[in-house]
Parts: sequence; C-alpha cells; structure tokens
Amino acid sequence: MLPRIHLDIYADDQRAEIQRLSELGARVIPWDHRPADADYVVMEDPEGNRFCVVDRPDWPGWAPASQPVGAG
Repeated sequence: MLPRIHLDIYADDQRAEIQRLSELGARVIPWDHRPADADYVVMEDPEGNRFCVVDRPDWPGWAPASQPVGAG
C-alpha cells in the first residue's frame, strides 16, 4: 500500500531539482496517465514515499537570492 502523505515540492528550476533529488536517492516514477502539459514530475524517495516536483519559476513565494527567507 502506498503511503497516505503526498508532498508537492515547488521548484524554480525543475530539471536541476530532479537531478539533485535523484543524486540523493529519489527516482522518477513513470505514470502513463500523466497529461502531456503537466507541470509536475512524480518521484519516490528511497523509503517509498511519493512526491511531485512542480515546475513553478513564477511562484510568488520565492525570496530574492539576496534576501534571506523571513527577512524584510
């Protein structure tokens, strides 16, 4: 049975984030029903927990690189 928790990770550079997570042991999960225009990739961590890496370079929550999160 799959875990009940599902995480969405927003990424301003989806390709780089998938590469980083893969290097940490996660893997991409192929899904035949994924829409062609989907902005997410399903991944699974080494313990079997699935999550999506969502391509969101335009997300308004990104802090400027020069400003730490919570500052300002």
